[in-house]
Amino acid sequence: FKTALDELGAVLARVDGDRIDAACGMLVGARQIVVYGCGREALQVKGFAMRLYHLGLPVSAVGDMTTPPVGQGDVFLVSSGPGETSTVLTLMRIAREAGATVLLVT
Repeated sequence: FKTALDELGAVLARVDGDRIDAACGMLVGARQIVVYGCGREALQVKGFAMRLYHLGLPVSAVGDMTTPPVGQGDVFLVSSGPGETSTVLTLMRIAREAGATVLLVT
């Protein structure tokens, strides 16, 4: 238990607060937020989307039949546990080409 807490503390010590603030600003200011997670991150990203929804933000997940296309003013939030995959790279490219801002969480 202590080891896990120590490891979490080490990760938190490396977090740049300004980047977190910038990411939060992107999400709050987005016309809509679309999320995608690859691997184990898929469940975490969907859980995060639920939190955003409860905060009143317009959010949906890639693969849901109600997810609208992304465009100008939107944020595409993506996380990929396995690393750089062709699916993640393709979705990021499509989002950028549509005018969305891509927020990659590692």
